[in-house]
Amino acid sequence: MRFFIELSYDGSQFFGWQVQPDKTTVQGELNQWLSQLLQEEINVVGCGRTDAGVHAKQYFAHFDCEKQPYENLAYKLNSVLPETIAIQQIFKVEDEQHSRFDANLRAYTYYIHFDKNPFLRHFSYQCFYKDLDIDLMQKVASSLVNYKDFEPLSKASEDVNHSFCDIYSSSLIKKETENGLQLELTISANRFLHNMIRRIVGLLINVGRGKITEQEVVEVLTNGGQFSENFVAPPQGLHLIKVDYPFLTLQANE
Repeated sequence: MRFFIELSYDGSQFFGWQVQPDKTTVQGELNQWLSQLLQEEINVVGCGRTDAGVHAKQYFAHFDCEKQPYENLAYKLNSVLPETIAIQQIFKVEDEQHSRFDANLRAYTYYIHFDKNPFLRHFSYQCFYKDLDIDLMQKVASSLVNYKDFEPLSKASEDVNHSFCDIYSSSLIKKETENGLQLELTISANRFLHNMIRRIVGLLINVGRGKITEQEVVEVLTNGGQFSENFVAPPQGLHLIKVDYPFLTLQANE
């Protein structure tokens, strides 16, 4: 039998999602406690990998087990997991439904602040560049929906079949808050390359600093190649906020 888990987590204290030897990871915690509670070896499969320090407001994973879990499994799992992981629900799905391969949309928000704030440091990136051309950054962010091949924004050693992504939406919002000026990049797509969003944030900051022109962005993302400046924004500002599945949408409408 196959079950989906909907969860959220604060990634500050984890070495990412994926199990690693002698490291505390989200997948490792779920495997350990589900195996103990269900009295059989459980290996959860996540909807994607998040790096160390990256957060998830909505995340899905699936696992297979031989016997029917008890109804209050989500409650019992929450009682033993660390406070940094919260289970929203556990529900049965068809055996062929897959948390990673069947996801047709993933959306992330990247948070940026400018004034030193100890309460934001784990969940937002403090940008030290003050005089950014935010209007131009917003224009470039919105233009990302026009491109398909994001190889220039991928890790050089990344082992993937292709670098094409369908960007559904991309916007950079400026907010004046009680914590000062903040920026939020929200972007959704069918898939993302490793570090792609953090590289997009770095690209936008370089555009805002005048290190990369709008014309260079157009040329590189149209014709390929490398940007003249490269910056990968740090992980703590990145939050996975939504994952969609066609079969969950259908179930919700029934």
